[in-house]
Amino acid sequence: MSIQSKLVRYIFDRGGDYVAKLLTHNYPRVLMYHRFSDDDGDADRLSGSCFLEQINYLTESFELVSIDEVTANLRQRPKKPRVCITVDDGYKDFYDVAYPILKKYKIPATFYITTDFIDGKTWFWYDRIRWCLEQCSLDDGRELIIKHFRDNYAQFSSTDEIWAYIISNMLSLDPISIEYKISCFCETLGLDIPKYAPDRYKAVSWSQVKEMSSNGITIGAHTLSHYSLGPMEHEEVVSQIKGSKDRIEEMLGVEVRHFCFPNGQPSDIPIDYCSIFQDLGFHSSVVAFYDRKGVQDQFAIRRHGVGSDFYAFKKTACGVDRVGAVLLNRDSKFSWSDL
Repeated sequence: MSIQSKLVRYIFDRGGDYVAKLLTHNYPRVLMYHRFSDDDGDADRLSGSCFLEQINYLTESFELVSIDEVTANLRQRPKKPRVCITVDDGYKDFYDVAYPILKKYKIPATFYITTDFIDGKTWFWYDRIRWCLEQCSLDDGRELIIKHFRDNYAQFSSTDEIWAYIISNMLSLDPISIEYKISCFCETLGLDIPKYAPDRYKAVSWSQVKEMSSNGITIGAHTLSHYSLGPMEHEEVVSQIKGSKDRIEEMLGVEVRHFCFPNGQPSDIPIDYCSIFQDLGFHSSVVAFYDRKGVQDQFAIRRHGVGSDFYAFKKTACGVDRVGAVLLNRDSKFSWSDL
């Protein structure tokens, strides 16, 4: 831990949390989640026990609100700092692990779903790549990079590192190019990817989505197939956003007002995104990073990612991230190549 980090923790533990909450009282913290697990030892997913600990902390001194309440009351001074829980993608583990906790405590949340995933038409391209790497040796993974990316990255010491490198080099590709790359990987490794996602990568069902929608969970659109919108032409962007919205409305019989950008970094956001969302009748959209703009742009609301580190979670909830963004111009823009 750096000296600066030690100093921040020292101040935080001695009243800094209270000061941060005061300074950011009016700022709604929009929290971002992805995967959940019943297993406390699963490093890639947040355990149910960790999530419950976070929920218990939040209910003590924060007001938990929906994304509708965030966008409707930006200028209102709340009695308590507000927290909004959002979950991306549409994995079944949200329904199995997190949803029962939210339902028990009557806590609102937004679940952004990728509709082709729910329909069983596909599963996420980055999960398919991870599945391929799980079926082969570390040396096979290194050879895959050498052959398809013309890089000698033999020093990679884990499958996770290889996977992160591949994803970072494919995010800027259009969907056709991504699928072509994956087919080349399969040919090299001699693999046939299953048509339907294995249990670890499984989607919720529409019946489960309907149940959650009736019990305090707002269902938002997350495109049809979860490719980055950044490399797409305007017509394809509209098709991905509108198609997802229309499918959810068809299945649930409710208006879909909220959207989430796949990957959610600045390069994933089309130039004309505001006009697209206005034309399609959306009330908000969220991204996967934060900076000093916060919630100023209703169609690119900044979010704060949280994990299993409880101290880091408390810092985020209390507003330390927000203070750093405003006073020090810090941000959380993410690059897979940083892994």
